[in-house]
Amino acid sequence: MGIEVVPFRPEHLVRLILAPVVADIQPLLESEAYRQQHDIPGLAYTGLIDGVPMGSAGLIPHRPTVARAWALPGKDLPLKAWPAITRSALFLFNEAHKAGFKRLEILTKAFSETACRFAGRLGFSNPKTLDCYFDDGSDAVLWRRLAR
Repeated sequence: MGIEVVPFRPEHLVRLILAPVVADIQPLLESEAYRQQHDIPGLAYTGLIDGVPMGSAGLIPHRPTVARAWALPGKDLPLKAWPAITRSALFLFNEAHKAGFKRLEILTKAFSETACRFAGRLGFSNPKTLDCYFDDGSDAVLWRRLAR
């Protein structure tokens, strides 16, 4: 059971059941506008296992040289898939830097130690806390990754 990384398609989000840490945005997946926002050819991918979406991730250009990374891990994403996910993310980030993005940003929930550790593992640093960022009043952490 290997993970197949394919270009993102909006319909992947329809079939994705989110992990608990991001499950509060599950209602957004029903929004066609939300799904289309993430459909940027070459900048978004989905991991499939046996044809079932296990998670999607990508980049959304924010300004000409800045992009915001996003990730929607699935509830049933197996632990053994994470090394492939990490390699794919690092490849995408390096390609984005080569394409002219000088800074990549990612937002994590402040209380998610796992997400914060993973951001660091992907080369993101300089965390900045954004107080009461989410609708439930919880804080976010904005991370950045600069081109080298």
